[in-house]
Amino acid sequence: MPVLRKPLLLLILLVPCAVRAAELGPLVREYTEALKKVTGPLNQRPGLVVIHVVPVLEKIGVLSTTASERWLAAELDNARTASYVRETIPRVLLAGPGKDVASILLQGLGKRPPGVREACLRALAESEGSLGLAESKLLLQQLGAKASRPGDAGAAQRLELTIGVFRKITDGAVRTWLGGEAYSSAGGKTDRLYVLARLAAELKLEGARAELVRLVGHRSRELAITAIEALAEIGVGDAFEEIGAALDRPGVDVRLRARALDALVASEKGIEFAIEAASGKDPELRAVAMGSLALRAADPRAMKILLGGLEDSDASVRNVALRSLRQVRVKSMIGALIKVVGSHPDESFKVRALELLVNASGQNFGLAAVDWKKWWAQSEATFEFPKQEEEGITSVKKRGLEYFGIEVSSKRLGFIADISSSMRRMVAVKAESPEEEEEEEEETAGGDGRTRVAPAKKKKKKEKQGGVVVKDGKARKIDILKKELTRLVKKLPADTSLNIIAFDATYRSWQKVLQPLRGRGRAKALAYVARIATGSGTNVFDTLEFALKDKRVDTIYLLTDGLPTRGRITAPAAILKEIDVLNRARGVTIHTIAFGAESDLLRQLAERNGGQYRFVDRY
Repeated sequence: MPVLRKPLLLLILLVPCAVRAAELGPLVREYTEALKKVTGPLNQRPGLVVIHVVPVLEKIGVLSTTASERWLAAELDNARTASYVRETIPRVLLAGPGKDVASILLQGLGKRPPGVREACLRALAESEGSLGLAESKLLLQQLGAKASRPGDAGAAQRLELTIGVFRKITDGAVRTWLGGEAYSSAGGKTDRLYVLARLAAELKLEGARAELVRLVGHRSRELAITAIEALAEIGVGDAFEEIGAALDRPGVDVRLRARALDALVASEKGIEFAIEAASGKDPELRAVAMGSLALRAADPRAMKILLGGLEDSDASVRNVALRSLRQVRVKSMIGALIKVVGSHPDESFKVRALELLVNASGQNFGLAAVDWKKWWAQSEATFEFPKQEEEGITSVKKRGLEYFGIEVSSKRLGFIADISSSMRRMVAVKAESPEEEEEEEEETAGGDGRTRVAPAKKKKKKEKQGGVVVKDGKARKIDILKKELTRLVKKLPADTSLNIIAFDATYRSWQKVLQPLRGRGRAKALAYVARIATGSGTNVFDTLEFALKDKRVDTIYLLTDGLPTRGRITAPAAILKEIDVLNRARGVTIHTIAFGAESDLLRQLAERNGGQYRFVDRY
């Protein structure tokens, strides 16, 4: 009897496997029949796959045999099967007990259609397990040999999914490899190095520091910036000379300079480096350094540079210094701001300095420098900043000019106007006087012989309010926008320079740079406003980026009624991050108007760029 036990045990184990193997054939035939039901319009077929095909694939996955796993793997790479069918297979494979499923999904990943690649990566990122060392090496090698093109949303999505798969790794050996030898395995390919730099930051891989320092000088701007951001997370170490050399490269991007200096000022040696940069000949580097030094404003050396920036010969440096001071409360700033209010030749800069002075001090003597100096001489010794809730209790009245409720004081203005199709929608309009016209009172003779005055009859107008057609108490947003722009352009002083940039899926500017209103400038600006018509799409980022490139603009008014849908960047968080850096070298004030719907993006844009936010739901 004991001799029979082993064969009997094998029989017990093998019979169910044989039964399951026998079930595969009928299920494959059922799968083939299910595919025949996936017909009709292409946009409806993925839904039919879920209804008819996926249940059969799940039955095949439940078999959990070598044959069923091999069949699913072969079907995943079957070029004759539609991509929207193949995209459902990775989850089915991962639901089974197979040990080599991750390798199956990763082998040949780069040769699969984009949708199938994304499905494999997404399934791995959302699964419970994580990759081992061999699988991690395979995934890194599967990243494209060519760098992703800027603006390729699909490629960017696949990179993010790849990072998501790596992010789950907890194995110490794999993490050590990611922070060291993986850089050699990357073969110099930009996308692979980008993923490794991102992981160094997210996983705090300090072993990658030396590799990241080398990447700071990489020809790819995005990769160099990513390396700097990673160094900011794990610490710069002794890499000051290498980073300094990267900042001095010809044509170096402002974002790289900003990220690098922000990373440097966290250390004592770094703050000295930033102070030197803020005192150099390059105005852009001076402006960027001002923003970085604001992070260390409690250091007297940094504050001295910021206050000196208020008198810099370059307007952008002055603007950045002023904006940086909005973030801090140090007593010495009061005297410096009083000096600007009293003697600075730039009127719009003087007014913005006054606004900060009023909010910081809790006092308001307008532009009367003598009164400010007298007050400060008496109060400096005992002065304390008002509590935050008390700041701004005094308002600074400027020139009486407004744009959707936001005062206009600058003379170097950029107006960004949304002309997407949604701007054709109607919003409520407050009644203007006279909305109804009265006819003359009519005298009539009554039956008693006395003269009576009949009540005046009112004649309803389906009329215009300042050029805006009003119907049933509503008007189109685009008409209201054009009216507001027209009204303001007519009232602005002749020495004002401005540009008007209309945007939908792309942007169209009145001029390439700011143009003065003097001469025929005003008439041309008004004619441009009159020609504005709606299009489709909402490209916020590209339009803002274009506006910020004008070296003369110091104040921007951005109006939109929707979320970004077009452009190089559409994610609100990414837009905020990018504008933060682009505006570091400019210090431009950005006011925002949300027309018809509240917008957290617009609110944060204004808050982070020294502007005001307005929500307009009626006019």
